[in-house]
Amino acid sequence: MGKEQQALETAKLSAFEKYPILKGLGFQAGFDPDRRGKVEFYSPDEPGSQEDPRPSHAPMGTPYISVRDPKYINPEVFLGEGMHYLPQVDPNFAAFREKIRESMTPEQLAQSRRRYDFYRSDPENPETRPYEDFFEVSDLDAFIRGYISPDKADEWRKSGTYNTNQIKLLEFMKSYLQQGQAK
Repeated sequence: MGKEQQALETAKLSAFEKYPILKGLGFQAGFDPDRRGKVEFYSPDEPGSQEDPRPSHAPMGTPYISVRDPKYINPEVFLGEGMHYLPQVDPNFAAFREKIRESMTPEQLAQSRRRYDFYRSDPENPETRPYEDFFEVSDLDAFIRGYISPDKADEWRKSGTYNTNQIKLLEFMKSYLQQGQAK
């Protein structure tokens, strides 16, 4: 096992300690530096797209996180990518996520659309999905993760992105993730 793969396994165990709800979901992870992008999540039944198929070593039937850049080998990547999977397997988390979606203001949705336009114009890895798919699969989870597990810059919270009701719900979601109350 290479040093990156070993670091990834350590990060996974640390994530399970911090967010017990992720433990037992069967996550597999691999360091795949020859693939484009930074990190990609594959659902258990998702073979991947033609442009970026599931790595051959990624077992079908398991949620798989493909880390392509060593900068992203950390416990928070498991939470971030795990949030793509949790709504499929945890009805409580799915309900919380839906409440966040319903609470989004017109300005927050306009910001999401601007992020989409920005990513579409990325010369290295342009966004190709329709906006609705981008929002559902990526941006809504990023909105949630930006509060629950901010990066070092903490841009989402510092910019005043969230309203009071969203903060209350996001704090509840964070507690839920940390207490491991999956049902």
